[in-house]
Amino acid sequence: MLDEMILSALSDADVDGLVDAPPSVPLPAQVRIVRGAVTRAQVAGLQLPREVIFRWRDGRPEQPTGACVTFEDGTHALYLSVNQQPEELARVALHELQHLADRQGDPSLSDLERERRAIRFANRVMNAAGAWWA
Repeated sequence: MLDEMILSALSDADVDGLVDAPPSVPLPAQVRIVRGAVTRAQVAGLQLPREVIFRWRDGRPEQPTGACVTFEDGTHALYLSVNQQPEELARVALHELQHLADRQGDPSLSDLERERRAIRFANRVMNAAGAWWA
């Protein structure tokens, strides 16, 4: 049942919609939350690229709230919607950071397994240390 929900969400995801949404400026608290997510991801053992570009978008409700993109030149970008509550932003950032780490890892992972890994990682880090995003 959960796998069916994940596959459905993957097929419905409009990543391009978020990427193409108007740029936006995050609040200082949002930047702090994402920096905290990066730090916690690294402490949890994620191997992240040396450079990641964070692009903030004014996402619409029907769009994903985060997306991980790797361009042809190897540049990595995480797109995040500014229209998220703090806890959701922290979870989405962690989720997308796991996707980013997986892009550097085992290429044989299925989309379903990548999504499972991102969900589990975000849940594990979110539950590990109180409400650090607040």
